[in-house]
Amino acid sequence: MTINATTYVGFRGNAREALTFYREVFGGDFQVVEWPDNDEHLIMHGHLITADGWDLMCADNPELGAEDSANQRMNIVIWGDDAETMTSQFEALSVGAEVHMPLVEQAWGAKFGGLKDKFGVDWGFNVEAPTADA
Repeated sequence: MTINATTYVGFRGNAREALTFYREVFGGDFQVVEWPDNDEHLIMHGHLITADGWDLMCADNPELGAEDSANQRMNIVIWGDDAETMTSQFEALSVGAEVHMPLVEQAWGAKFGGLKDKFGVDWGFNVEAPTADA
């Protein structure tokens, strides 16, 4: 079983440009999933796996208003297949938190949940089904 973490950065419409730049700097390759039904080709989920093997994830966040124009949205994403440990961690972080999405089954086949902890840090948990070799 494994558990990993990476930084997930929110952009105001220039996530693809940022990923392209980061790929130029760090090497590697990225994949993107665009928000459905948008003519601007905004990114719903972008994932850069660098040449050194570390990850950076990002998205365009169309919900950010003009008052947030100087801010980037960033959260910590935990992903892995140790459902028992990750569920316990999510529940522990939920104490005194604002849970945006409970840890529940999602369309992509994993359980996902998100919250802003009592310190104002945004967290996402993506619990995959264990792999056959685990």
